[in-house]
Amino acid sequence: MDSLNIPDSMISGTVDALPERRGAGPVIAVVIPVFKHSVFLAEAVQSIQAQQADFPIVTIIVDDGCPFVETAVMGSSLAMAYDNVVYLRKVNGGLSSARNHGIDHALTHFPSLRAIYFLDADNRVSPTTLASCLALLDPDNGVGWIYPNVDKFGAEWNGNYTGSYSKLVHCLFDNICEAGSLVSRAVFDAGVRYDEGMKQGCEDWEFWLQCLDHGFTGLNNPHFGFEYRMRGESMVSDTARDISGIKQYMFKKHPGLFSTSALMTLEHQESPRFLCISPPTDQAAAFTDPTVDHPVMSHDLAIASLYRGLFEPDSYGTPQTVIWLRKELLDALKRTSLVWTLFHNIEKALPQANFLCLRFVSSPDEISIEFKEIGEAHEMPRRVHGWACSQAILKQCVTDPSRDWVGSLSERRPSPTVIEMTVRVPIAEQFLAKYFLPLPLAVLATIEVADDLGLSLADQPRWSWREAYYPTVKERPALIEAHLGAESLLPMIRSADRPQVGIALPIAAYGGVERVAFAVAKVLKDWGCDVHLYCFGKPNVKTYKGQASVFKSINFFNEPGYNLWGGSRPFMGHELRMEWDDAARAKKVLGFLGSLDVLINCQVAPLNAILGTIRRRGVKTVSHVHVIDQTYFGRSVGHPYLTLGFEHAHDMILTCSQALKDWFHGMGVPDEKVIHIPNAGAYTPPDYKAQSELARRRRALKPDRPVKALFAGRLDAQKGVERLLALAKAGQERGLAISWRLIGSELINANGRQRWKSAFSALGIAVEDPIYDPQKLCDVYRDADMLIMTSRWEGAPLAIIEAQRFGCIPVATDVGAVAELIDDGVDGFVIPDGPDETVVEAFLERVGGLAGDPGRLAPMAERAIARASEAEWTKSCAPFLAQMDKWFPKARP
Repeated sequence: MDSLNIPDSMISGTVDALPERRGAGPVIAVVIPVFKHSVFLAEAVQSIQAQQADFPIVTIIVDDGCPFVETAVMGSSLAMAYDNVVYLRKVNGGLSSARNHGIDHALTHFPSLRAIYFLDADNRVSPTTLASCLALLDPDNGVGWIYPNVDKFGAEWNGNYTGSYSKLVHCLFDNICEAGSLVSRAVFDAGVRYDEGMKQGCEDWEFWLQCLDHGFTGLNNPHFGFEYRMRGESMVSDTARDISGIKQYMFKKHPGLFSTSALMTLEHQESPRFLCISPPTDQAAAFTDPTVDHPVMSHDLAIASLYRGLFEPDSYGTPQTVIWLRKELLDALKRTSLVWTLFHNIEKALPQANFLCLRFVSSPDEISIEFKEIGEAHEMPRRVHGWACSQAILKQCVTDPSRDWVGSLSERRPSPTVIEMTVRVPIAEQFLAKYFLPLPLAVLATIEVADDLGLSLADQPRWSWREAYYPTVKERPALIEAHLGAESLLPMIRSADRPQVGIALPIAAYGGVERVAFAVAKVLKDWGCDVHLYCFGKPNVKTYKGQASVFKSINFFNEPGYNLWGGSRPFMGHELRMEWDDAARAKKVLGFLGSLDVLINCQVAPLNAILGTIRRRGVKTVSHVHVIDQTYFGRSVGHPYLTLGFEHAHDMILTCSQALKDWFHGMGVPDEKVIHIPNAGAYTPPDYKAQSELARRRRALKPDRPVKALFAGRLDAQKGVERLLALAKAGQERGLAISWRLIGSELINANGRQRWKSAFSALGIAVEDPIYDPQKLCDVYRDADMLIMTSRWEGAPLAIIEAQRFGCIPVATDVGAVAELIDDGVDGFVIPDGPDETVVEAFLERVGGLAGDPGRLAPMAERAIARASEAEWTKSCAPFLAQMDKWFPKARP
């Protein structure tokens, strides 16, 4: 027949006669690949012949071209000795090839098969193995294979594989399902086969991953009776040496199993992070993502699970973070965009204290998180909405015969260390007032439940005699972090139905960059994306008129010591923070961002450090830049330079002006990689109509009254505050009929004074506090005749567009993209930039010429309204949306 010259008569070719000789067709086929294990083959086959089963079994020996004559002699002899044994010989192709050969032969010749069992030639099974496994197989409900505990003989070891099957452990830890498992025919009918390209091992692990891809799962048979022959050196030993490369191959072949969202889903189902107890109900819930469906259990069962996890931690477990919160309040938080970062920040803060107490404050226009340590400077609040501690602290409280330590949480200065977490949320004050949670209903009530159960934590012997092998349940989320190279993962499971877009901001104080980001976010949401806001600076977001609803989630990095500037690598007069810099906090940033399809970085300088990594993982990376800043000495600096330093890590760069787009092109960035998104108004009043605004403006522009000049912005060097002061002073000295209104803020100097406010006050001009409410800002522009902008540098100021929309004429220095927004002398005035004295004189000429006769502004007001009315965010974002269509062609119906 082949190079061994074995007569065909020694090879069974009568497989078609088997069902006839035995009556009913076989229900299970046992496939035994053999290569150089001829001596053990008989023992393996005899263990199958000894099966105590009330159904027929066929054994298929697959000789994978073994060079030893003894293998062929033994295989053919067994086939001749037993009428339910088939011997096949093939050209050597490796273990996967041999198993696939046996699978295909079995399926072709035995249509009655319900399952196939794989037995290596040097292993064996107990007499009840196949019958007990077949009774558990349930492919209609997804159970596609039954796997054993592993009892090794030779080099003895008994591994504990009992408990619920864990996809998470199977994907990330090790192949927890021995090849010697019973596999349903449904798996093979779905097209699953062994990967014949995997010659160095782990082909059985990859086989199970295919099963998972097809929706099947495994089930452990604790009474399987599988015996594994183990020696000091084997194919498994060789595989261990090559495991890194093999894993990478499997990860790439099964991306759906190893995506961040898929792994977070497995964590949520198998090893949830949070146990949320909801007094005064008898309910508790375990979850990772609080908004995703999760089981609800009784308070008693939750505590009993804590005990069970202590005795058998590799099979059972309880979430590591325990939170007490009323169900009504939890449900209300789920309806906000803050719930994910709330739980994330609780988890991050708890290692710093024994307990955390939660307070919620109603705030319609601000979302924030603030931490305070309870101590001499800050006492425990009188009323709180929730409590949290680690599982370890709860166990300590339960085992402590005295309740004095934990009971002192009711005092102003308790014995345990406590952090107060104050959260400003868009929830009505009247609602929050209903759901305070006193200590006796929370932590103390749980301790009483533990007492009532009467379970002792003094002795913790293992329940199983087998040696622990799996990572403990509490350690399993760390498997995900290690796989992703991340830490402290945001507890959010993202939808696969819509593109997930992240917008990163350094701060969210409702400045120009933030307002543009909010506007772009709304366009993307309307296009079909879930948009998530990430704040890397202060954990505070100012939002108005329901703008927070644009975001699916609002998340605060809130990492102490995370500086927004600085780095280790010099670049064009800047410092670039690199991924390997400790200050980059790369792993924590990756964990914070989670699973995204697109990340738009709106000038978060240190975020550039990890863009290359997330881009390699398939995330589209976008930089949205607005302005080239200047130093005190006039040198150009800022975020465009940082973006340039990481240009290779970006898929796309967005600019607010054509001038900035041209700058990038001039610096070597391909033109097609830069998209100009013209700014539009950040807020449009519901009642806005251009004709109505024009009529209002015409009525207001009456002769013989002072011209109303408005300045709205920071009182600092960028905004040209020195020029503004000189302009106001010169106007008064020359007797110009100008009525000034100044709105803005400035930093308090070292002497505790506000220099510029004092200087303007000396001129009789009050400086009002900043106005963030967009409706009130609209009224400010309606009231003013002219918007004065004496800036030394700008991007494409939103204020110009917003002022024009109401017929307020902008008068601005020619910096940044100002000339792109104003047609000089038509819908505003552009003042040439230069020395301060020259600029002030130019402003005086323009403004002074209209002083006392604002009616002359009417034609310009009409053209300004017409121009601003054409600016619209969806129109501006059209080129970027076209790019999104290319990236995600199936995202929209």
